[in-house]
Amino acid sequence: MEEINNILESLRRALQNVDSARVQTERTVNAYNDLQETVRIYILSIENSVEALNQMLTIYKNSKTEIENSVYNAVKTILDKSNEVKTDFERSVQSSISTFNRDIEENLNYLRTSVTELSEENTKLVNLKRDIDILCTKLEDFKTDIKSVEAKLEKKITDNNSLIGCLSNDTKTIGNNVNKSFDEMKAMYSEGNKKLHNMTIINAVLLVIIIVLMFIK
Repeated sequence: MEEINNILESLRRALQNVDSARVQTERTVNAYNDLQETVRIYILSIENSVEALNQMLTIYKNSKTEIENSVYNAVKTILDKSNEVKTDFERSVQSSISTFNRDIEENLNYLRTSVTELSEENTKLVNLKRDIDILCTKLEDFKTDIKSVEAKLEKKITDNNSLIGCLSNDTKTIGNNVNKSFDEMKAMYSEGNKKLHNMTIINAVLLVIIIVLMFIK
């Protein structure tokens, strides 16, 4: 049971790690989407600035006035600044993209690790289920063996009860025969006593007769 709880706890932590990686990936994607929106707005601003500059150049070409040089210099300055801003922005965008790619790679590695841990925990659960199934099979076999032994014991008890019944009947028969023999012996003893008594009387009478005859002579 403790092993099952440990596996389930590891599985829960692995699932939390997977969910954390998913949330981090979503945040990174949302940040990248925000960056794309910022780039779009900036490009739109650049386009508006370029359009305004083109209009100024058009005015400059058409007017041919004394402010020609100052306007040209102003336009050139604006263009240079715009190019600098554009370069800085491109550098910033490239850095953000590199950071984004690095974060994505880290999140993917983290997600792969979490998935690997989850797979390992799942394998442990599968192996544990297999062991439990084997144990259940052995328990079923053991229950079957117990039922077989119980059946044999019940048969043995039934046979013993039958034997006890037979022995009881034989004991009753022997007891009846002994009682009958004892009664017959008592009858024979009584009959012998009667015969002995009669013989004693006859002997006494004969003795008296002999004595009388002796006196007569």
